[in-house]
Formats: sequence, structure tokens, C-alpha cells
Amino acid sequence: MHAAVAPKPPPRRKGGDSSSSSSSSSSSSVSSGGYHADVLRGDAVCGGRVLEKRLSCGGFGDVWSLMAPHKREVVKFISAAEGREISDAERELEALRACAHPNCMELLASERVGSNIAIAMPRAERSLHEAMPMEAREVFAAGRDLLAGLAHVHAKGYVHGDLKPENVMLVGGRAVIADFGTAFLEGQPATPHGMTVEYSALESALSFGRTTRASDVWSAAMTLWEAATARRLIETTWDAA
Repeated sequence: MHAAVAPKPPPRRKGGDSSSSSSSSSSSSVSSGGYHADVLRGDAVCGGRVLEKRLSCGGFGDVWSLMAPHKREVVKFISAAEGREISDAERELEALRACAHPNCMELLASERVGSNIAIAMPRAERSLHEAMPMEAREVFAAGRDLLAGLAHVHAKGYVHGDLKPENVMLVGGRAVIADFGTAFLEGQPATPHGMTVEYSALESALSFGRTTRASDVWSAAMTLWEAATARRLIETTWDAA
């Protein structure tokens, strides 16, 4: 059975704590391996935090581990170039600030670095996706945390727009909502870079990615189903056209 959705989404990004063997830098660019910020091991950013090695890279983000005394933190570089408007990068930063909560990823520091915005945040032990399979009590605890964080995001007037197991991180024994790159204030235009179809409500998929607070709740339900069963409830296939 084929999904009635026209655009094919980008590949799902891996969790931010996936380690890479590469510790060298390249110029800021988007490649088949993801976005690489124009930074080097040993560079100091966000108040003297020293970069150690690249952990992962997504469509418009590049995550680095840090040297002591900041081993329990990471820095994420958000592209403010390569086709992404600076307002989008600033919007992610504003959402993190506005949605500060024990179950939302904490913003420790930020600064502009070249064509990027650098954001320092706690280093997650792993993502919900990486924690599977999970016991029932672990799913219950993660669900309680996820829904508490999501209720706060919505109370602040925001829609997350891309809840999925890879965007729920386990930090210090609690689940926190991460990756606010798709978040937007309800009533304002959504970012065009969001939504993973397998976790999207039908009305969002059929409207080419228009997400709402209600569709966030659906995505949270799909995320918890996968945490409980270690499989997706909905799999998507695509027409060759």
C-alpha cells in the first residue's frame, strides 16, 4: 500500500550521541554524511568550551563532544547558511529559551560562530531509539516525562513538529525533548525542514507537513508505541514517481 503523500522526506537522522571516528573538520557544507560545520578539534566556543570530536551530523546540524571540564556537554552547530535562513536558526534558539523545562533539552550557552549558531547543551546518554527494547516501567517513565515536556512546549505556544524516538533523549535519568529545529509558534509559518512521515498524523501528512499541537500528541503516541514494542506502528513506502 502506498502513502498518499507527494514529497519524500530526508533520511531519518541518527541520535545526537552517535559517535563518529572522524575528528577532523571540513568546510561548512551538506554532504551525503550530513552537515559539517567549519570548525576544528581544539576550537573554543560558547564560553571556552573546547571541541573534542564530531559525534554526529544531520541535515543542518553538526554535534561535537567537548574536552574536560565539559565532558558531560556537547555543542551543536546549526547551519545559518547553505539554503537555510538565519531566521530559522535563530528560531530554534528562541524555542529552546522559551521552552526551558526539566523535560526539554537545556540550553547552556550559545554564540554565533562563522556561518553557524553554536548551542551548548547536556550530553545525552542515548536517545529513546537507542534505548529500545525497553521494559514497561521504562516506557511509562519516559512517557510521563515526554508528555510533561510536550505540555510545557504547548503551554508556551509552540509546536515541536517532529517528535520521534531519535528526538527524545535520556539525560540524567529522565527523558527530554530535543531538536527544536522544527519548532514554531502556533499560528506562524512552520519550518519547511520538519516532519517525519512515519510519526505524523494523517492530516499533517496529507497537508504536506502542516503540524499542530494535536499532531504533536499523535507523534508522541507513535513514539511511545515504538518504545513499548521496538517497532514502528506505521511503515511508509513510496511510489517511484
